Amino acid sequence: MASFLDSLSLSQLALVSRLMRQVSSTQLQDRGMVTLHWDRKTSSNGSAKWRVTHKIWEFSTFFAPVDSWCFRDVPPLSEHLKMCPHYETEARTERVLLPKIREQRHNDTNCKGPTLVSLFKNQKLIM
Repeated sequence: MASFLDSLSLSQLALVSRLMRQVSSTQLQDRGMVTLHWDRKTSSNGSAKWRVTHKIWEFSTFFAPVDSWCFRDVPPLSEHLKMCPHYETEARTERVLLPKIREQRHNDTNCKGPTLVSLFKNQKLIM
């Protein structure tokens, strides 16, 4: 029965029980794939390296097998951007003002009602 299931169904079948996991694992050699799990290791001098820590056998979530890998005969995106009217640059000479974020500090005396901080300090927070 398991040999007739697609990869996604085999992956879901493996989650049902231990027995079904064993049944679906019989198909891993023929229909499974290996995914590498990478971890970043930082040395004492600050340099970082990526290393494969372990390999994971799993089923693909695609519904059909990949028969071949190839490039399509489609021009690259850079060719489109050369003639795209929405990609025109616009030279600006005037300044553009950015919004300001002001941090306003409120004391308990400035607020009309109780603040969240004052409720926590007085432990009068009702949930």
